[in-house]
Amino acid sequence: MTSYTRVATGLLFALCLTIALIAIGLYVAGKSYDGKIAEQRAALEAAAAEADSIATYMAGPGGTWSTLCYTCHGENAEGMEALKTPALHMQLDWYLVSQLEKFRHDLRGSDPQDTTGAQMRSIAVALQDEALIQGLAEFIPTLDAPPPPPGDGSVENGRELYETTCKACHGDTAEGNEEMFAPALAGQGPWYTIAQIRKFQSGLRGSPTDDIYGALMKGMSIFLKDEASIRDVAAYVASLPAAN
Repeated sequence: MTSYTRVATGLLFALCLTIALIAIGLYVAGKSYDGKIAEQRAALEAAAAEADSIATYMAGPGGTWSTLCYTCHGENAEGMEALKTPALHMQLDWYLVSQLEKFRHDLRGSDPQDTTGAQMRSIAVALQDEALIQGLAEFIPTLDAPPPPPGDGSVENGRELYETTCKACHGDTAEGNEEMFAPALAGQGPWYTIAQIRKFQSGLRGSPTDDIYGALMKGMSIFLKDEASIRDVAAYVASLPAAN
C-alpha cells in the first residue's frame, strides 16, 4: 500500500467515524426531545384530570404559557406594543391552533424580511405536541385583559371602512368567523392590526401557495389604499369590546 493510499484510507475512516458519531448524537438528542415532549403531555393530562382544567399547568411554574408565551404577549395575553406582539386573550381557539400550525409549517414567519414573524416561528416549532398546542388554544381565551390603548386613526372612518371591506369575513362586531377562517379583531392592539395589514399588502403574509385563507386576506388588503385607511380600521377594531 502506497503512502498516498494509506493517507486516503485514514481520511476516509476518520470521515466515516465522524458521520457515525454525529448520527449517534442526533439519535440520542431526538430520543431526549421525544422524552421531554412525552413528559409534557403527561403533565398536561395529569393537571387537567386533577384540576378539571388546563389552567393550572399552563400558567404555573414550568407551564407552557409561563415559560414560552407571556414574556412577549403579556401576563394576560394583552399584547405588547414595544415587542409588536398581538393580544391573544380575545382570539378564538381554532384560530390560535391554525396560526401555530402555520408558523410550524413555514406558512408564516419564513420570509427573511419578516423578523417578528421569524421570532414567533422559532417559538412555535418548539411545540411539537398536539396536546400542548390544543391546551394553549383552550387556555389563552380564559385570560382577562384590559382593552388596548386607542389607535391614532379615526374610529368613525374606520367603522365605515370596516363595514364595506371587513365585515363580510370578520363579522358584524369583528368577533371572527370560523366558516371564513377569519380571526377575531375586536380588542386587538392597533399596532398589530396595522403591522399585519402592511404584511399582507407587501406579501410577507398570504403568499405561500398553501396559505389559502392568507391569500384571501392578501387580496382584500389592497382595498385599504393608504396609511390613513389602515390606521382608521385599526383604531375602530381596537375600540370594540372583545367578544369572549
